[in-house]
Amino acid sequence: MRGGTWSHQGGLRILFNAGPALRVSVGDQRYLLEHYDSLLVDEAVALVIQDSPGARLARITLIPL
Repeated sequence: MRGGTWSHQGGLRILFNAGPALRVSVGDQRYLLEHYDSLLVDEAVALVIQDSPGARLARITLIPL
């Protein structure tokens, strides 16, 4: 997954960083994910990930059935 902006209407999003430190914005909150950090997002807000060299990030969306 590359840096960029994503909008999502529902469900939980889990971000997992397997690369170097990565800056992430969720709405107006900013986070720094270190190597092997994760972040749970349960709001329907824009998610902004700043692209960085060597970035390895997975975004997983959980939607109730």
